[in-house]
Amino acid sequence: VNGKNHDKWTLNTSLSLLVLSVATNSFGWGAVALMIGNTFGGLWLSPDLDLKHSRPSQRWWIFGWYWDVYRAICGKHRSGISHTPFVGSTGRLLYLFWPFLAFGWINQIPSHLIQGFVVGVFISEIVHLICDTLADHLGIGK
Repeated sequence: VNGKNHDKWTLNTSLSLLVLSVATNSFGWGAVALMIGNTFGGLWLSPDLDLKHSRPSQRWWIFGWYWDVYRAICGKHRSGISHTPFVGSTGRLLYLFWPFLAFGWINQIPSHLIQGFVVGVFISEIVHLICDTLADHLGIGK
């Protein structure tokens, strides 16, 4: 799937999460964290960070260099490290937020917000991988 289609799927998923949370009367900070996690996960923490010139890599602008080590660890595009459900997102989250963990700053953030954000990132990854699979096997969204 091309980057524009991944972005559309990410934003449509975030909108769907908003509609679902309002429809079920569960809209709150946890739902906001979920939507932010999904949007951030799809646009900035995408499995396609393993490509230097992908849209997510370019969004990091002058901080794109930060992902060079991650790309070296991943090796090739769609490796098991970057494109395995939950493994890829967990690795990218740990790689990005290790200072928050190492210095205990994560303890300053309410756990329900962290959980919502992380689940949102996982959702974006699953949507990304579904899109890739549909494009590869059915030609949808290429």
